[in-house]
Amino acid sequence: MKVALELVAGYAWPLPALADRVRERVRAAARDGVGLAVEHIDVRVVDLMESDTGDGPDTGERSTS
Repeated sequence: MKVALELVAGYAWPLPALADRVRERVRAAARDGVGLAVEHIDVRVVDLMESDTGDGPDTGERSTS
């Protein structure tokens, strides 16, 4: 299976590390949630945004709201 997704990233995230983390999460969700093996995950950052929530790579998960 191949997965392609687009996302908007905050300036606080180093983009290569963010893409790697997204790939890990998607791969684990596919495997653990529905039993599918993902061969390739294409992550495309389509925009950058400022975050005023203080969330970032050092604080764990980012808010989606």
